[in-house]
Amino acid sequence: MTKIFWLCFLILLSTPSHSSTDYCLALRGNGEAQPAHWGALARLVETIGLPKAQSGGSSAAVSGFLLESIASNPWIKEASEKEKNHRASFLIKALHGMAITIATSPQAQESVDLLQYIKGLQANIQDLDIEVLSQISDLKNSEQLLGRKEQILSVLLNLQSLGIGTTQPYLDLTLQLSTSKKDDFFDEEQFNHYKFYAEELYQALKAFGTFNAENNPFIFFRQGLINFSDFAKSVGRVATFLSGSTWSNKTSSAFDKLVNRCLQKQIGISWQQLITDAPECQEFLKTTYVSFFSQEHNWPKDNVVYNTIGEVIPSFPSTSVLTNSAFENAKTTMVRYHDHLDIGAAKDFKIEDPNDIRFGYWGPNEQLNTIEQNFKKPFNVGSQSLDFTADAKSSKFISLGSASWLKALSFSPAEPGLAPLQPFKIKEKIEAYSAGGWPDLHPVLLLKAAECENVVYVTRKGGESLFAQSVAKLLLNLKRAWTYFNTSTPEAKKESYRINNLGDTSDETSLWSRLYNVANPESSFMKSVSLADTVICTDWDRFDVKTELVELIDDGYNAPFIVPKDSLLKDKIKSTKVKMLESEELSSDWVGCKKTK
Repeated sequence: MTKIFWLCFLILLSTPSHSSTDYCLALRGNGEAQPAHWGALARLVETIGLPKAQSGGSSAAVSGFLLESIASNPWIKEASEKEKNHRASFLIKALHGMAITIATSPQAQESVDLLQYIKGLQANIQDLDIEVLSQISDLKNSEQLLGRKEQILSVLLNLQSLGIGTTQPYLDLTLQLSTSKKDDFFDEEQFNHYKFYAEELYQALKAFGTFNAENNPFIFFRQGLINFSDFAKSVGRVATFLSGSTWSNKTSSAFDKLVNRCLQKQIGISWQQLITDAPECQEFLKTTYVSFFSQEHNWPKDNVVYNTIGEVIPSFPSTSVLTNSAFENAKTTMVRYHDHLDIGAAKDFKIEDPNDIRFGYWGPNEQLNTIEQNFKKPFNVGSQSLDFTADAKSSKFISLGSASWLKALSFSPAEPGLAPLQPFKIKEKIEAYSAGGWPDLHPVLLLKAAECENVVYVTRKGGESLFAQSVAKLLLNLKRAWTYFNTSTPEAKKESYRINNLGDTSDETSLWSRLYNVANPESSFMKSVSLADTVICTDWDRFDVKTELVELIDDGYNAPFIVPKDSLLKDKIKSTKVKMLESEELSSDWVGCKKTK
């Protein structure tokens, strides 16, 4: 018995721990460049498997939701470990094929996702005479307004057909004008209300998709063009397809044909490469996708967006939160702005106590509690001793508790400029506003606090987003001049990026520096890069998603894995065909992807 015991003990000692190569995924939000995630995640999962936990905000929250839905698919869960990686990666790559199907097939339009909607909406807005709306503010009385009824109504109805009419109060403009008659003039209050929201709609249309917060407090109060709850449900329908939870026999049969012909062919290449070599794979995917959306669905019951966050992969989607005095400041301004039609309220808006701007995360309660405790004291993860008590970003952590993906996706992607401040209750108790998922585009520290030994960070070259910093300046009263965030012209934008990527060596103490300064190795941003065990470094800002979708996705798929010498994941990655670089060897132009110490 003793010999057997020691034999088993020696075998255990000589066998590497499986958990040593588990990893958690820190995913950087990237707005409309989200398809870059598809390529990078496909290569990551193909190389080392699905993550054991994940975090990300804004568009990264959407990608995390899709990834968890894929991981829940029985076809993946029942597979061996190696086969599971190939299967999951195949479904991630298929997102590109699904985007092609949605764009080219009327039968697939029911599942149109946020990216396709934004691209289509921007294109259609350019074809409309929205200047008609700007001219309403010059009208003297309701008789003049009704005299231009047909011209104005034509624009409003066209906008409504694009989906804008589903948001209030712009729907009111259309209904109010369409039911009015020549002898039924608005009273003065109605007329002023109409002029105010016509101008609001015009400004929202002009700014749509620009992600420009520079000295622009209106973005927190002006009604957006997207109903994010509706679009969370729309993305949920796509995720439900990926989850395989309600496939009919016909859909399953179509999917089997796709898998039999294409699964092995896609290993090691992107979706675009696959359909170039085997174009029938796109047709098989289209047949499967259209079959699924031709089924009878009970969406309130079937849609996986109603699932609890983290049921399969512990997940921590994030958003910015206005609490206490910050909530009261915003609420007072919101009342002045909308109830009293006071546009000057936005100009006067200021957060009195920036400490009441918090960075919130949904997820499993037990792990959120662990994160919260570890942010308050030194702790150990594996062989690492960590202390984030002085970290500027970590000090703003607030647990939002357990919730459905519907809730997270109704708030996290609803960035300023796409939506105003969104009211909600923290843990269904405390009134607050969400201002979108811009605060944590580098959630490495959060995952370390969740006691992840290995964290893979999917990011891009370059420093923190200028948009995120601009929003932070407005809400956190950052002492950094607007000239550093200037994106008013292509030349100004290029110069702002250059300065941002150099950082500021003269500033190590301001809140801006402690959060974002790439020249400060102790900033939250650079500390996150330094503590990542592997960084997948894309260059997604180099591409225009509207015209270079294929290039954007392929750049994500072929992005190098930057691995420090002491990474536990190094040998596993090295055994694959992935391009691997050591972080210590990178030149300075890899800022955002390079360790600082």
